[in-house]
Amino acid sequence: MKNEKAIEMENVRLDEILLENKTLKNRVQELENALDKIGAAPGFPPSELVYSTLLRLSPAGICITKIEDGTIFDASDFFCQFAGFTREEVIGKTTVELGLWLDQDRLKVQTLLLKEGKYQNLEMKHRKKDGTVFTSLDSGELITIGNQDYIVVVAIEINALKETEDSLVRERDLNDAIIDSLPGLFFVVDEAFRLLRWNKNFMSITGYSEEELRQMTVLDLHRTSERSIVSEEVQKIFRFGEHAAEADVLLKDGTVKTFFFSAKRLMYQNSPCAVGSGFDITVRKRALEELSRSATDLEEANTALRVFMKNQAGDQQALQEKLQANINDLVIPYLKKIGQGNLDDWHKKYLHILESN
Repeated sequence: MKNEKAIEMENVRLDEILLENKTLKNRVQELENALDKIGAAPGFPPSELVYSTLLRLSPAGICITKIEDGTIFDASDFFCQFAGFTREEVIGKTTVELGLWLDQDRLKVQTLLLKEGKYQNLEMKHRKKDGTVFTSLDSGELITIGNQDYIVVVAIEINALKETEDSLVRERDLNDAIIDSLPGLFFVVDEAFRLLRWNKNFMSITGYSEEELRQMTVLDLHRTSERSIVSEEVQKIFRFGEHAAEADVLLKDGTVKTFFFSAKRLMYQNSPCAVGSGFDITVRKRALEELSRSATDLEEANTALRVFMKNQAGDQQALQEKLQANINDLVIPYLKKIGQGNLDDWHKKYLHILESN
């Protein structure tokens, strides 16, 4: 009884307010009649109170327009504030007069409403009073109040969300461009050795397509006899956090090239993965191997030369000793015999020189 009396008093106060604004009263009466057809539980607040509270508190922009001419029948407080209009500037005006719709979006909505009677979560462009265009997520539906058809549109502004989305797209495109510009192989591998991501060079160098790489693991890029070693090397990345090693890669055409790989353990798509790069060192490794062979050959040649020189030195010493013995045995006695003869001073001088040398 007390609740009924309170409701009755509330209705009396509301009637006094509505009498001061005939337009508002008529608008609420039409909505109330529509809601009364649906029915409400006993003790439920008066429909006009619920309606006005929703329009006042809703964080979304709500706009109700007549279908026949687009005249705005009512709008939520948030709609007016966000669009930059006062309530007086909005009520009774058409959406075309206020410039709220962009032409292409308005035509799109009209087509959907005529075909389906409603639409949900469509990304639309609207124009504020100052001419600023913003993006919103719109839902709309045709309703009938009394004998009048209306369109109820609920719009949620998503400018910040779109800016974040666009920023993420730009960041993604930049990352893709950087990765694809790397001169060697770029890869992301999970703990099951599956390839999750790669750059364009990965495909051009290995010869495999995207579809083929999605079905492969890193072990498929190596000869069968080397896969156990490669598996151990990859596991070191997850165990120690980073690792580097050389490995031969088996290309699709059967060619084998040597790469230097370096990778780190990082979180990718909420899972631990190995992110790294590989650079072709086939030419460099062959050059080093050739240089090593040349160094070995040179060392062997130097050893042979040293042996030869040592042998030559020994042979020369033996020759000198044999020559000295021959001189001592054959020449010196003859010179001494000459010296015993009657020589003049000039001959004695030359004989002395011979004996001295």
